[in-house]
Amino acid sequence: MTPVSQNGKRVLVFAACIGLCALSEPLYSAYSARLQEKPGEIKTGAGKYILLHNGWKITPAGSKQVEMGDLLLGGTISPNGKWLAFVNGGAAAHQVHLADTTTGTVVSSIPVERAQSSGGVAFSPDGATLYISGANAGQIYVLAVSESGTLTAGKPLVIAGLKPDLPQKADPGKDAGRDPARQDAPTQEAYLGGLAVSPGNKTLYVSNLAGNSVFALDSATGKVKAMRALPENSRPGAMAISSDGKTVYAALWGGAAVLALNS
Repeated sequence: MTPVSQNGKRVLVFAACIGLCALSEPLYSAYSARLQEKPGEIKTGAGKYILLHNGWKITPAGSKQVEMGDLLLGGTISPNGKWLAFVNGGAAAHQVHLADTTTGTVVSSIPVERAQSSGGVAFSPDGATLYISGANAGQIYVLAVSESGTLTAGKPLVIAGLKPDLPQKADPGKDAGRDPARQDAPTQEAYLGGLAVSPGNKTLYVSNLAGNSVFALDSATGKVKAMRALPENSRPGAMAISSDGKTVYAALWGGAAVLALNS
């Protein structure tokens, strides 16, 4: 190849740029047209699709879709297979939903302060009670499930000693005259994750990602029966229990392992 002068290089580069710009004009026009489309549902003559923020297009499968709150998370099936319980936990208000598995119809929805679904949705063995992990609310929501699928909120189970990351309302009856410096400090930050229910529904097991711990609670009162402290950064998440109720498992997100505990 014959060397060219510095000026020649400049001319060649400039000419190449003009050629590239000319060739890419149709591509630029197509890209500009795509910029006019905003993410969301796009209707066409052939039907509709969902345009994502990154330009990808997705078409829902199946014959029925129901629009729900943002960030729908995983759920669980009731013991009789009739209901699918799931939550949405995004920027919008958090809710718990119950859908009929045969029709796909959402029959009941109920708001909660926080919902976390890394295994944090669990039915009692008889299917009459639904437990929802409250993440940084530091509590577990207890919902009664009727025969028709209606959800009714009961008294949440609050784990003593956890520090919830939610705005706290002042209680004049409890706070008046108290010195904040002398109040007992919470032992753990709260971010409750996975749930598991014992076969007899006497014990509820819950992981606390923020505190690197696993709790065994009285499922009726929330009283702590036992607590297992784990190494720092273990971050226990989803939980499961063996069919005989003798072994509890916790997925350790930070440890790339599964912990097995005697119940």
